[in-house]
Amino acid sequence: MMTNSEFVWAFRNGTLTPSTFHHEQHLRLAYIHLSAGLLETAVESFRKDLQMFLSKLGEESKYHETITVAFLLIVKGRMDQLKANHCWDEFRCEHADLFDPSRNMLFLHYRSETLHSEEARQRFVSPDIIPLPASFQFPLPIIPGVLKDCN
Repeated sequence: MMTNSEFVWAFRNGTLTPSTFHHEQHLRLAYIHLSAGLLETAVESFRKDLQMFLSKLGEESKYHETITVAFLLIVKGRMDQLKANHCWDEFRCEHADLFDPSRNMLFLHYRSETLHSEEARQRFVSPDIIPLPASFQFPLPIIPGVLKDCN
């Protein structure tokens, strides 16, 4: 298995293609960004990476701001439930429900019509069922972080 640094490198350099970048890989990239430091920084850097990936594919219209930010907040909330020095494998084992694409966690927080609205695609929309487990404030600063792996 690739280290976190190798995974990010592969993602940014096109080794991970749409055929190899699925739900689990989205979650891993989110986990890596969130592990690097502040939530606000993770949101900004993940957003930038995902938009760059979609741009390289000519698929910019697939980007969805609310889904991106909401999943980051869900992953952050789950990470906060584990011991401070946990790793990806521990996270994956403890929160297996997040990896089942048929169990879309977002619908615990959002009505379908809210999540599928154009407004939600363009900007972050707050949940209309129950709050997300973590929150952040705008504007989002950009601060470099450090990636960690299980050893």
